[in-house]
Amino acid sequence: MRVKTGARTERRKGHAVTIHEVAKHAGVSLMTVSRVMNSNSNVREATRELVMRAVRELNYTPNAAARSLAAAQGTRIAHDGFHAAMSAAGLTIDPALIQQGYFTYRSGLEATEKLLTRKSPPTAIFASNDDMAAAAVSVAHRRGLDVPRDLSVVGFDDTPTATTVWPELTTIRQPIAAMAGSAVELLLRSIRQRKGGDARVVSDHVMAHALIKRDSVAAPRKG
Repeated sequence: MRVKTGARTERRKGHAVTIHEVAKHAGVSLMTVSRVMNSNSNVREATRELVMRAVRELNYTPNAAARSLAAAQGTRIAHDGFHAAMSAAGLTIDPALIQQGYFTYRSGLEATEKLLTRKSPPTAIFASNDDMAAAAVSVAHRRGLDVPRDLSVVGFDDTPTATTVWPELTTIRQPIAAMAGSAVELLLRSIRQRKGGDARVVSDHVMAHALIKRDSVAAPRKG
């Protein structure tokens, strides 16, 4: 049973508010909440305030153990798959075709507008999550473009958003819950090794993922 007092929700004793609930309450992605809680600079101030308001209203307290694990690890993560693939194919990268997004629908709108107003616009857009991919589809429709005949769009995560837009999004499905559990397990193992005096061991753990093919991708028109 929940008793609401103003905007704050009092929960049953012993029920800890989760980051998933914060994300749902704020209307943003899990990644965005994580970025705000870790003081990442790549978050718009308005979005940061929205998340922090949800944190206050839900009385959310970050898991201390998880935060200490992250702090103890100290690793930097780069989104470099695109660069690696282009390099492997012997192709050059046009920096103007890479636009900063903030994992929100609005940032996807702005990034897509910048890409599609170029003199030679791209024929395909790969977004870092489904929200931004959905925004790309919206901008394309507003500009009179056909998706996917004029512009292919691919998302990431395979969230419900992927099947609520038209055309439905081709996207990458990843096991988010399993990834989180595996990450904690790896961090705990690393901390135990370091406390025991063992040398730090760096390991890669690849989780099962899948390309989900739907209707937002097609070969570009000739000419």
